[in-house]
Amino acid sequence: MDFGQLQLFSQTTDMLAEGYEKLSVFDFEMAENVFRQINKSFTDREADTEAGLLCTGHWKKVFEKLEKKVATEKISYLFNQIERFEFYNQWGFQKLRASLITHLIGLMQHQDLFYVNEETAISDLFLQIGKHQMAERTLTGRINAIPADTPARFRLAHLQWNQKLKGSALRNYTLGLLIDPESAPVRYLECEQTAALIQTHGPDMTPAYGWITGILPIMQVPEAIIPVSEKHRNALACYRLMREAEKATKKQDLDACVELRKELKSGWPELYQQYYKLISNRTQPSLY
Repeated sequence: MDFGQLQLFSQTTDMLAEGYEKLSVFDFEMAENVFRQINKSFTDREADTEAGLLCTGHWKKVFEKLEKKVATEKISYLFNQIERFEFYNQWGFQKLRASLITHLIGLMQHQDLFYVNEETAISDLFLQIGKHQMAERTLTGRINAIPADTPARFRLAHLQWNQKLKGSALRNYTLGLLIDPESAPVRYLECEQTAALIQTHGPDMTPAYGWITGILPIMQVPEAIIPVSEKHRNALACYRLMREAEKATKKQDLDACVELRKELKSGWPELYQQYYKLISNRTQPSLY
């Protein structure tokens, strides 16, 4: 065993780690100095340092341009640069990527922005660097502040589903579809049965069909909901009518049950057929 060779390997490995450490805190001058020192002292490490030098040079230029941009342009510029750059599956590159995303999150928080663009929210960035609790916390805060944000609600439901909190997830999926079905990002939908209902009946009518088929809970429709389309308005009317029929069933108000079911049959005959099968098979009154 050549202990001299092992010591040399250890020295260069430590210096490479130092170079990437400096790079991850955006000390580009020091990172460049470390990588060049390795090249000067240990000629067998040229391949490793070349990648480090190229990476350092690239992000040094990016940050020089970033500093010259106005605040409203910085976030999209940095996000696009991160998205375009090829981060190798190596410790130093992944550490840099995490630092850049953390810096981007800081810029967004400073400007009180939740979305980078239509596809990416600050919670998505937290998840990219493994901060699941922060992602959930930001989503909860967003929904509390803006209950009508269906994309945020679907993201939260996605996290809840993956944490085995399926009841909470299904309630948030249902509320999201009730509040704004047109903006529901189905890529965050983990419940395959709900996804199938959306394909068959559309997002507007999915809460109603979802309850009848035992997939989704039936929920009170928030009064503050503003329909986003005529189709949405129609679906909300149907859902409220069905829920009122259930409440009348619970109270054993036969006259109200008959009138509400007639109205449901008149307006939504296809849905009523499934609803009628459900109530015909009951042995107990509805608990909703």
